[in-house]
Amino acid sequence: ITANSIWGNIFATFSMLPFRIKICGLTDPANVRPTVEAGAQALGLNFYPQSKRYLNPAQAKLVAQAIPAEIVRVGVFVNPSLEEVLALVEACRLDYVQLHGDETPDFMLQLQKHFMKLANPPEMIKAIRLRHDPETEIGHLIDECRKHHVQLAAVLVDAYSTLEFGGTGERADWAALGQWKARRGVPLILAGGINPKNIIEAVHKVRPEALDTAS
Repeated sequence: ITANSIWGNIFATFSMLPFRIKICGLTDPANVRPTVEAGAQALGLNFYPQSKRYLNPAQAKLVAQAIPAEIVRVGVFVNPSLEEVLALVEACRLDYVQLHGDETPDFMLQLQKHFMKLANPPEMIKAIRLRHDPETEIGHLIDECRKHHVQLAAVLVDAYSTLEFGGTGERADWAALGQWKARRGVPLILAGGINPKNIIEAVHKVRPEALDTAS
């Protein structure tokens, strides 16, 4: 399945993100080209030490060097320190920082202030593990970020798990996400449990601006 065969003209009107399909968790530089040729427009590098897809800084730099310049680079972090994020942003030339843990708006604001000092500041994606109600959970997150003057490039929605911060392969409530209209102008990236058998269903039910998979 390629990006074009999935997408068609469904999202022709969306232009808030420079990618529609993100593949996360590459660990081998040799896999970069085949993934890009299959249609991935963004690649995610996982910096969470407890993940099976974790990249240490040396490995990450090798994978990053194999990524073509036109492909979006996303660093995935879980409850990192400011120093860790800033070092990897520079080493891997990240375009986006995806925060997948319990990071607060205060922490995100501090990151944003540091990013603005860089020649090519990355943008920020905040992941949320949806339990029940999109308005209560995602809407509240967006509102809190705006109160703290945090600029979110997108919200990534994954299924809630008590055991993992993501990558469980479980689906969030796609029907509830599809019915949630008050998205406040923030792009939504859908993750979790997406596979070749249900990807069309995911696009039509949720109508996200992008899809994220690590399968």
